[in-house]
Amino acid sequence: MTKSQKNGGAGPPAKKMGRPPETIQVSKPAPSKGGSDGANQEPRRSKCKRSESSTQTQTNGKVAKGTKPGGPSGRGNSGPAAAGRPKRKAADSRHPPRSPNTVPAENGGGPGTSKNPTRQVLYAQRDNESEGDDEGDESSDEDEDDAADYEGVNLLDENELPNWEDDKISTTDNTIEVSDDEMDVRKLSLLVYCVVLTALLDFKIDKQPMAGKQKLKQTERQRQKQAAETVHWVESDEQDTDQDLDDQNPSESSDNQEHPRSDAELESAAGSDDEGIEINLQENEHYPGLKTQPYRVQRVLQKSFKLAELAVCFKTPYPLPLDVNRFFREILRDAAKLEKDDELVQRFRSDVKYGISLGTLVKPWFSKYRIAIWEAAQTAARIFYGLDVMPPEQVQQKIVDLLRHDTFVYNIDSNTGRVLSNEPYRHPAVIKLIQWFFEDRKSLGQQNPKKFTLSFSKQVDPQRSREKEIPIPMLAFSTTMLRAELKLWDRGARIAIKFDADAYSTIYDHHAEVLNQLQAKSPAKFHRLAAYLYQEGNKAMKSTTQEAVEIVGAVPFLKPVLAAVLVMSQAARETQSNYDGMLSLSTTAGEFALSIVERCSTLQVLPPNLDDAVKKLESRLRAIASRCKEMSQKNFISCFFQTTAFKDELDDLRGNLDTAIQEFQSTNLINMQDALERIAEALRRTAGNVEWGRLDALPSHPDTSGKLAEYLVESRTPDVEHICEWIASSSELLLCIHGAAGVGKSTLASHLSKELRAAGRLAGSIFLGTFPTDTSGPETIIKMLAHEIGSIHPQTRPKILDAMQQCHGTSLETHLQKYILEPLQSLNHPYPLVVIVDALDEWRDHPTFLPALGYLNSNTSVIKVIGTSRLNPVASYLPGIDKVSVHTYHLPTVSMAVIKKYFEKHLESVPWVDGRRAHPGDIDKLAELSGGLPVWAATVIALLSYQFSESPPHDVLADIVGSRRQVGGSDGLGDLYENALERLFTTAETQQQFRQYFGAIIALQAPLSISDFSALTGISTHLINQIQAALPALHTRPPPPGSERMVHPATAIFHLSLIEHIQATRTETPFTVFASESHSALALSCLEQLSSLPSPSSHHNTRQAQLRAIQDYAVRYWPYHVLNGTPRLNDSWSQTKHSTALQTISAGTQRQWATSFHKALIPREDGLELEAEDGMGLILRKLAKRLGQSGGDQWRFQVACLEVAVRIDDGDAEAWSELGWCYEYRGRRMGGIQMHEKALAAFRSALQLRPESHPNHADSLNNVALALWSCYQLNENQDTLSEMISCSQKALTLRPASYADRDRYLDTLAIALNSLYRHNGDLQTLKDVISLHRQGLELRPAPHPERSKTLNNLASALQSLHEHKDGDMDALKEAISLHREALELHPAPHPDRNSILDNLAEALYQLYRSNSDEKALNEAISLEHKALALEPAPHPGRSITLNNLANSLKSRYQHNGNIRTLNECISLYHEALGLCPAPHPLRPMFLNNLADALLLQFEQNREVGVLDKAISLRRELLILRPSGHRYRKANLEDILHLLEMRREVTGDDRDHGEIDDVKAELATL
Repeated sequence: MTKSQKNGGAGPPAKKMGRPPETIQVSKPAPSKGGSDGANQEPRRSKCKRSESSTQTQTNGKVAKGTKPGGPSGRGNSGPAAAGRPKRKAADSRHPPRSPNTVPAENGGGPGTSKNPTRQVLYAQRDNESEGDDEGDESSDEDEDDAADYEGVNLLDENELPNWEDDKISTTDNTIEVSDDEMDVRKLSLLVYCVVLTALLDFKIDKQPMAGKQKLKQTERQRQKQAAETVHWVESDEQDTDQDLDDQNPSESSDNQEHPRSDAELESAAGSDDEGIEINLQENEHYPGLKTQPYRVQRVLQKSFKLAELAVCFKTPYPLPLDVNRFFREILRDAAKLEKDDELVQRFRSDVKYGISLGTLVKPWFSKYRIAIWEAAQTAARIFYGLDVMPPEQVQQKIVDLLRHDTFVYNIDSNTGRVLSNEPYRHPAVIKLIQWFFEDRKSLGQQNPKKFTLSFSKQVDPQRSREKEIPIPMLAFSTTMLRAELKLWDRGARIAIKFDADAYSTIYDHHAEVLNQLQAKSPAKFHRLAAYLYQEGNKAMKSTTQEAVEIVGAVPFLKPVLAAVLVMSQAARETQSNYDGMLSLSTTAGEFALSIVERCSTLQVLPPNLDDAVKKLESRLRAIASRCKEMSQKNFISCFFQTTAFKDELDDLRGNLDTAIQEFQSTNLINMQDALERIAEALRRTAGNVEWGRLDALPSHPDTSGKLAEYLVESRTPDVEHICEWIASSSELLLCIHGAAGVGKSTLASHLSKELRAAGRLAGSIFLGTFPTDTSGPETIIKMLAHEIGSIHPQTRPKILDAMQQCHGTSLETHLQKYILEPLQSLNHPYPLVVIVDALDEWRDHPTFLPALGYLNSNTSVIKVIGTSRLNPVASYLPGIDKVSVHTYHLPTVSMAVIKKYFEKHLESVPWVDGRRAHPGDIDKLAELSGGLPVWAATVIALLSYQFSESPPHDVLADIVGSRRQVGGSDGLGDLYENALERLFTTAETQQQFRQYFGAIIALQAPLSISDFSALTGISTHLINQIQAALPALHTRPPPPGSERMVHPATAIFHLSLIEHIQATRTETPFTVFASESHSALALSCLEQLSSLPSPSSHHNTRQAQLRAIQDYAVRYWPYHVLNGTPRLNDSWSQTKHSTALQTISAGTQRQWATSFHKALIPREDGLELEAEDGMGLILRKLAKRLGQSGGDQWRFQVACLEVAVRIDDGDAEAWSELGWCYEYRGRRMGGIQMHEKALAAFRSALQLRPESHPNHADSLNNVALALWSCYQLNENQDTLSEMISCSQKALTLRPASYADRDRYLDTLAIALNSLYRHNGDLQTLKDVISLHRQGLELRPAPHPERSKTLNNLASALQSLHEHKDGDMDALKEAISLHREALELHPAPHPDRNSILDNLAEALYQLYRSNSDEKALNEAISLEHKALALEPAPHPGRSITLNNLANSLKSRYQHNGNIRTLNECISLYHEALGLCPAPHPLRPMFLNNLADALLLQFEQNREVGVLDKAISLRRELLILRPSGHRYRKANLEDILHLLEMRREVTGDDRDHGEIDDVKAELATL
C-alpha cells in the first residue's frame, strides 16, 4: 500500500489503481488508519505518484482519490510562487499563427499559399487536384501558444497551417462543394491545360529570335532560383562520379516500364552501336524506349535515373508545372556531365525537344521514387502511431489529434507521453522514415554521402563544421508523405486508394517554408535539427550480415565465405566480453566479402584462378570464425579473469584477418581498392568518430590515478566470482557491496572498473570519495558519468550531445534517460554494461539519486549498477533504496594468508637501518593485528617507509607489534592513526598546527596552490610544506602526479576512516578537529578577499581572466563557509566577526561580488539586475532566486545565499519564507523528512515576524500548514496533522469570501481534513472536505488554471462518499460528470490527459461495480486504452494503467466468459509485473492480481502448467509479505487453496509438506 503523495502547488492529476479482486466479496468496516482491507482482499487500484503534488486517500479497503493534484498552492510570499516556486501554466490550445506570406482565397490562393507570383495561380489550380481537404482555416481564432522556452524548430509560431480537416475547396470568394466525380473531371481538364500550355511554350522558345530566347531563359532561371534549395544537389566537380549507381533499380510502377541496363548489357550494346546520339523511335511507338537508344544515350539515361532520385531529396519533389520539362532536361544535362559527354551536354542545352523526348524516360523514375517514399511512410506510420492495434473510434480520434497543428511531427516525452512542442520533426516516425534513405548500401543516403553538406559557414561554429545535415526537401517531403498516410486512416481504418503525390504539394510547400525560415532566422537551431536527423538516419544501415544473406544468391560459390562471416557475426552477438572487438572482426570480414560479391556480379567472365583464391580465403575465415565461436562460448567469469589473454587473442585474429585480405588482394584477380577504402570507412563509422571537444562542457571526473590503494592480487577471487555471476545472470539493477571502513571496498571497485573496461563491459565509474561532493548534486554526477561513458564508448557521443541540448531544467529521471540509458541503448550491445558508483552512502545527495535510479529498474538488459556502502542499505534503511531493485553483498575482510603475502612483499622495500628487519614472527603478528583490513596493512607499510620521526623503522615496527588491540576491535584502526600522529607531531605547538592545517583541508572545497592556501588560512608556506612532508605516511590516496605544489581537500588524499577519526567528538584527543571552526576561519578569509576584486572598469575580458584562483574560490564559496561556520540566531550572529566584515563591505564591492558569483555559477544566463539601494541581504535573495530558476544543480549555493540573508536580517519575513520554500522543494525531491523539518522551522520564523494584525499572517499560517503536511506524510504523526488542521482553519478564517486567493486556503484545509478522514473514517469530516472543494470550485470558474485540479479533487471526495454511504449513486454520478469536465480541460496533447482519462475510467468502473452497467465498463476500458497509448514505455505510469486495464478486462471476462479477453488481461498483468521488479512497492499487488487471473484461466483450460505459475507467484508474494504483515493470512489461505487444488487435480502428494506448514502457520494466526 503506497503512502499518500506530497502536495503543494498545482500539479498534474494523480491516478488510481488497485480495485479489489472481483472474486472476493468485500465487507466495508469503518476505515482505520491507513485504510482497512478485508481479510482476503487485495487492493485493486492504487495511485502512483504523478508529480510531487499528488495525494491519495484510502477508504474501505481500497485506495481512493483524495486531494488531487497539488493540493493547496502558495502565492506571493507564502506559497510556491515565492522564491522561484514554479507555477502551473494555463492549458492553451496550440495553433499556428497566420503566416505573413499568405494571400486570401479571392486572390487565387488558399490559406498557406505562397506569395511567389510564379506559383500563385498554379497553387490555386493544384489545390483542386488534392484530396479535397486542404482548405479552410477554422482555427484561426484560437489562442497562440507562448513558446518562449522553445529550443528547437517552432512550427506552431512560425507559420499558420491550412486547416486540412475541412472537405471544402475554396477557389474564389465563394465556397462550393466538390464531389469525387467533379474532382476527377477537374483533374483531367487541368492535365490537358498543362500539356497544351507546355507545348505552346516549348514551341515559342524554339521559334523566337535568340534575344527573346535569352530573355525568356533569364526569366525562367529567376523563377527556378526562387523554387530551388540553397543546397545544390549535383556537385559540379567531377571527382564524385564513380559511384556504382547502376546497381539501384527502383520498383516499377507499371508492367511496361523498362529497367535500367547493367554495365555488361551496355558494353554489349556498345559493340554494335555507331556511337550516335540520335533518338531511336520504333514503329508504332509514341515515346522512345530505353533499350533501343544508342549506347551513349543509355549511359546518360542510367545516370539520370539516379539523379532523378537525388532531385526528389536535394532539389524539390514538386518541380514547377511550367518548368517540368526544363527540370528533367537539366537532370539529363547533369547526367551527361557526369559521363563527360560534352556533345550530349551541348545537345541538351540547345535542343529543347530532344531533352523533352528523353525526359519522358526519366519522369517515371522520379515519380516512382516519390511513391517508394510514401510506401516507407506507411510502415513508419503503422509502427510508431500504433494505428493497427487501436479500435476504429480510437483511431479516428488519434488521427484528429495527430493532424491538428501538425502534432504528428513532434517528439513524445517517453516519461510522460506528452508532446514536446520544442522538438518538431523528431517524432520516431519521422526518424524512421529518414532512416529509410540510409537502410542499406544501395540506398540514396549510403551511395551519396558527399551530397549531404553543412548549411552554414564553418567559421560560424568550427566545432560543428564536420557535421552533415538532412536537406530540407528530404525532410519536408518525408513529413508530407507521413501526413498523406495518416489522412488515409481518418475514418478509423485505412482507405486503399491510388496514390497521387501531387495532391500534397501545398503541404510540402508549408513544411519547406517553415524549415527555410528557420534556417534563415536561426542557423544554429536548424543545424541542430538537421544534423541530429542525419545522425539518426545514418544509424539505419543494414548490418553486413543482413546484406550478405540478401545477395548471396548473386555469387553462389561465395556461400562458404559468407557462412564464415555469419558465424563471426553470431559469435559477436553471443560473446560475454569485448563485443566491440568481435564486431569489428565480423564487420571487416563481411564488408570485404560483400565487396567481392559486388565486383563479381558485374563481371561477365570470372578470372580462372578466382575459385582457388576464394577457397583459400574461406579456409582462413573459417578458422577465424571457429575461434571466435569458441571465445563466445566462454562464460563471463572466465572472460573477466582472462581479459588480457582474451584481448591478445582478438589481436591475433585481427592480424590473421588482415593477412587473409592482403593475400586475396595480392592475386590481382579483381580490383579491390575501393573495397578496402569502404572497409576503412565502415570501421570509422563503427568507432563513432564524433568530435570529443564539445563534451568537455560536461563536468569530468577528477583524475584518480594514484589515488586508490593497490589491489591485492587474488585477494578477492570468491568475491569477484560472486559479482561476475550477478552481472551475468541477475535481474536486479543495483548490486550494493557493503562492509566496514577500510575493508577495501574502493580498492575492489577500482579493480572491477579496470577489468570490466578491459573486457568491454564498463559503462563508466564514479569514485565519490576522491573529490568533494558537498556542492555536487545528482545532476552533476549524472553528467560526470555521461562524460565517462562518452570517453569509453565514442559511439554514444551523439546521444550525449543531444542530452546536453534537451535536459536543461528537467527531472533526474529524464537526465538518467537521456544522459545514460539512451546512449547505452544506442550501442546495441548483447549484454548490459556496468556503472560503478563508489562510496554511495557517503554522498549527501544519495537520498535524491536512489529513487531516481529506480527509473532504470526495467532496463537491466542495458545497464547494471554496482555501488559500495559501509552499511547494508536494506537493513539500515538507506533513504531511497526501496525504490531500486537491489541485491546486497557483504564484503568480508581479507584472509590472513593474503595479508601475510602483502606484508612479505612490501616489507622488502622498507628502508631499514642497521640491518634490522622484520622477522617472520613480526609478519604473523602484523597479519593478526590487521583484522583482515587492507587499509591497516597499507598504513603500517606507509609508516615504516616514510621518515616522519626520529624513530628508525624497526622501533616503529616494535611499537606497532607490541600493541595488544586488534583492528577487529572498535578502536584498533584509530589506535594506529593516533600512534602515528603522536610520532609525527610531538609537541602541543605542532599538534595545534596540525589541527589548523587538517581542519582547513576538511573544509576546503577545491584544490588551491600552496601560496593561495597559505594566504587563505594564514599558515606559512614553510609550515605547509613541513606538514605535507610528514603526512604522506597516512596517505592512502596520493594526490595526482604533478600536483606537488597544490593543497587538496582531505577527501581526495586521505581515507575516510582517518577523517572520521580526527573529527570524532566522543573521545576528544589533541588531534581532534571541529569542522565548523575551520569553515568559520575560511569564511573570514574569503570575505577579506572580496575587497581585492577588480573594479567594473577592468571587466573587458572573461571572468577567468580577471580573477585570480584565490579570488575565484572566495567568490564562489564564502556563503557556503559562512553557512557551515556561523550560528543562525541573531544574538549570536551579530557577535561574530563575519557580521562585522559583511557590514564593512562597500556597496560597490557587493555588486562586484554578485556579478562575479552569478557569472561563475550561471555563465550562460544574462547578468543580474541590481538596484542601487539593494543591500547584501536583498542581493543574496536575488541570487538565490536566479539559482533556483537556472535549472542547474545549484541548490547548495542557493540555500547558502538564503541562510546568510536571514543571518544578516533575521527580521525579514520574506527571506525566511524563501528559505522555507528552498528547503521544502529540496525535501520533495529527496523524500526525507529532514528538509521538511528545516522548512517548517523557517516558516515558523516568518510566522513569528507576522503577527495576527500583519496582512501576510494568513500566508505564513498556510506555509506552516503545508510544511506540517509534508512531515505528516512521512511520519504519520497525528499531532502533526492536528496542528496542520489548526493552522489551516486559522488561515481560512483570515481569508473570507472577499479575498481573491481564498481558494488556496480552502485547498490546504481540504487536504488536512481529507488526511484526517483517511485516519478516522468520520463521515462528517468527509462532508466537510466536499464542502470545501465545492467552495473552491466556485472560486475557480473556467478558464481558471486550477479548475481542473479542483474538479478532480471534488470528484475523488464524492467517490469516497459513494463508498462510505453504501452506494450513494448521486455522488458517484456527480463525480463522473466532474471527471468529464476535467477531461474537456485537458485536450490532446495536454501532458496530464492520461491521468484524467484514468481517473474517469476508475469512476466508470466504480459505476459498473455498483449497478453492473456494461456500457460503463466498456467506456472505462476504452478510456484506459487511450491512457495507455499516452504512456509508452518507459513511462513511469504505464505499469499502473496496464494493471487498471487488466482489471477491467478481467471484469469483462467474468461478465461474458470470452477467453480472448482473459488472455489479453493476463498479458497486460505480465507486462505490468515486468515493469516493477522487487522491491517495487506495487509488485505484491501485481503478483496477486496475476495469480488470480491465472486461476481463472486454469478453471477454463484445466492446464496444470497454468496452476503451477499461479502457485509460483503466490510463493513470491509470501516472501514479500513476511510474518506480521496484515495480508499474510489471506495470502496463506490463497496458496493453501492452490496447493490443495493441484494435489486434487494431479493426484501427486509432493506438496504435502508445504501444505502442512501453511496450515500450521495459519493455526497460529
